[in-house]
Amino acid sequence: MKKLLPILFILLILLSACGNSDKTDDTSDKEDKQESDSKSSSKERKKADIKYYSFDGSGVEYTVTIDDPEVVTYDQKKKYKSLNHLKETGSGFDMIFRFEGLKKGESIVTISESSPIADSYIDTYRIIVDKKKNITIEQISHEPVYFDPYPMDPVAVLGLALNGEYLSVYPCDNKTVDEMIPILSRGEIEITLEDQDGTEKIGTLPWTVETDDEEIDCSSGDIIISEGNKITLCYTDGDRNGVKFAYITDLNEEELKNLLGDGDATITLFVEYTE
Repeated sequence: MKKLLPILFILLILLSACGNSDKTDDTSDKEDKQESDSKSSSKERKKADIKYYSFDGSGVEYTVTIDDPEVVTYDQKKKYKSLNHLKETGSGFDMIFRFEGLKKGESIVTISESSPIADSYIDTYRIIVDKKKNITIEQISHEPVYFDPYPMDPVAVLGLALNGEYLSVYPCDNKTVDEMIPILSRGEIEITLEDQDGTEKIGTLPWTVETDDEEIDCSSGDIIISEGNKITLCYTDGDRNGVKFAYITDLNEEELKNLLGDGDATITLFVEYTE
């Protein structure tokens, strides 16, 4: 029996070691699973990027429009391709727009890319945010756009119709015209003209403007404003008193007489603007 004791003692030590090994393996398995779960969780897309390539000196400007800013937000940054970009000319970079979900839903996002020296585009995206605020981006369209680097202001163009027929008319350069054009921009006016001595037709404006009346030499087709609110359409040559407002160019004297007729006539004045 005494001889068996040492052997039993050794067996107990061995059994104890095996038990601890199993526990160690269980703990290791749990740690491996936790690490795996952590890696899996980190792969979920909480943010998503849209990138555009450009270079210094391109003059490109980006404009981002989010239809529903309660669903998604964004920030932006440049990421240069070269570490020495400060010493280089025309160094290339990625313009990165990073989108982050705020709540479940979807929103349309438009990115406008305009440049005076390169092609310009408008890109439209659909951004979907799930309940875990993960983001999915789908591009809907990629449309080229022309941006005029030298846009012109709209120009006011005087329009005229006699008895319903539209004619070419040119305004004169004076302060009476400068005052009339903004008023006509609010809407067209129609005035009845009464014949006067077989030489002209006269009507009354619905407002009064400043006129420096003086005797002027008039031709057929001239439109005169006098006494602040009198408008006269001449269809014969001769002297009149007032300020020349405009003149009709596409009818001679006989054609103008035929269009006006012997009795009253109607003149319509309006202003349109070039795009």
